Amino acid sequence: MEVQAGVMQLEIEGKRLIASWPTLESVNSPEFFRSFVSLFVTIRERHISELILDSGQPQGGTVSEPIINFGLKVAPFTALKRVALLESTDFHWDNNLLQILCYLSTSMDFPLEVKLFPSRSLALEWLIT
Repeated sequence: MEVQAGVMQLEIEGKRLIASWPTLESVNSPEFFRSFVSLFVTIRERHISELILDSGQPQGGTVSEPIINFGLKVAPFTALKRVALLESTDFHWDNNLLQILCYLSTSMDFPLEVKLFPSRSLALEWLIT
């Protein structure tokens, strides 16, 4: 099932969700925050355990504190177990997401596996195993 949530596209296959931001212009925009909230609402409501995040071509920036705080409050109450990040065109963006997810896992004692992949096919292989 494919869903458009503002600036984000969602593909849901059972307990797996692929979220992509094909036109991620500003991570500080209200649209990005709304898409992030929508992502976690979908994860919680659909009992998603596997997530692939595709940031497309981010235009720089870092994830804001309100987004991090929202994730810290909501993520531990989801079924999420594995997150595959797809490499974007911005190494610093990818590293920021990876660090935030690792922080979430360690600080909240939330058992979450997170890995970075150069392609969707390699991410799917990891999730299947």
